[in-house]
Amino acid sequence: MSSDTGHRRYLKQLLHHGSVYLGAISFVLVLVLPVFLEVSDYVSLALYVGGIAAFYWAGYKTWEESLPPDEGEPLVLKADKGTVTFSSGTGNIFRKSNVSVRLAVSNNSEKAIALDNVAVHLKQGSSWLKLKGRPKLIWGSGESVGSCAEIGPKESKILDVNLEGEGHIEDRVKLARALRESPIVGATLTAEYFLEGERSAIEVDFEYDAEKLINRMRSSWSQSSLRDAIKELEKSA
Repeated sequence: MSSDTGHRRYLKQLLHHGSVYLGAISFVLVLVLPVFLEVSDYVSLALYVGGIAAFYWAGYKTWEESLPPDEGEPLVLKADKGTVTFSSGTGNIFRKSNVSVRLAVSNNSEKAIALDNVAVHLKQGSSWLKLKGRPKLIWGSGESVGSCAEIGPKESKILDVNLEGEGHIEDRVKLARALRESPIVGATLTAEYFLEGERSAIEVDFEYDAEKLINRMRSSWSQSSLRDAIKELEKSA
C-alpha cells in the first residue's frame, strides 16, 4: 500500500515539470503533423528523440528533488526572517533595539560538531540600523550557549542569535521615512564549525524585518500626537 502511494506521489511530482509537457507535445506533433504535412523522417525522429529526452530529464529532476536537502553538507544552517524590536529611546526616536534571528541547525554527520565565531553583517549600510557588539547565542529551550554551540551526531537544534542594534537618526520624520523606505535589511550570518579535527567556514543569508519596531514607533508617535511622523510613515510608495 505504501509502495503504491509513493508511486502515485512520484507521478504527481513528475507531471509538475514543464519538460513533461514539452515531451507530450513532441509526441503529439509526431502523430499529427504527418497527417497534414509532409514531414521528413529526420524531423519526426528529432521530435521523437526530443520527447524521450524531455521525459528522461523530468524523471531525473523529480528524483533529484526527492533527495534530502543539502545531503552532502555535514552542517546545515537555515534562518528565519529576523526581527528588530524597540529597546530604548524617546517618544520621538529609538536609540537601541533588540535584533534577533532564529536558526535551524542540523548536523548531518556521524560525529559531534562545535559551532563558534558566529558573526552577523548587514549586506548594505542601513540608514536606520547599526549592529553593535558580538552576538549572544541562546538555544531554543532558553539555555544560554557557552563558548561554542555543540550539536550532536544526526541532531537538529534551534539557535537564537541576538544582537544589540543602535539607532542613529535623531529626527523623527527622517526616521519615519527611513523605516518606510527600507523596512527590510539584508544580512549575512557567518560562523566556523569544528568537525573531526578540521575547521570549516559556513554562512547563511537572511533578512531583518522592522515591522515590530515600526509598530512600536507608530504607537508612540500616535500617543504623542506627532502627526508629521505618522504622515511620513504612511505615505504611499
